[in-house]
Amino acid sequence: MPWNKSEPMNERVKFIAEWLQREESVTWLCARAGISRKTAYKWIDRYEQVASTVGDILRRAGMVRPRRRRRVSVPYGERLADYSGANAIWCADFKGHFAVVGPVVIR
Repeated sequence: MPWNKSEPMNERVKFIAEWLQREESVTWLCARAGISRKTAYKWIDRYEQVASTVGDILRRAGMVRPRRRRRVSVPYGERLADYSGANAIWCADFKGHFAVVGPVVIR
């Protein structure tokens, strides 16, 4: 009976496929595949990082451009009131009461 030939990468793919089914523990899968748990977790980490790595490679190669963000502005319900001159309309955010020295005179 001839021995079945198997490539190492194919064995890794089979291991990850079995791991994705979540039917057996990683320890059991390692014993079946004849690898250490450290190696198995290294393969699993590499599998989980593939999606972000491909995006990084494409970005570095200039094959993907970042999307332009749309600026969303809230339209005014009504126009600003008429004003008589420069700086006639102003507003400020209320930040609280501040202690001041001496009387405050508003002119």
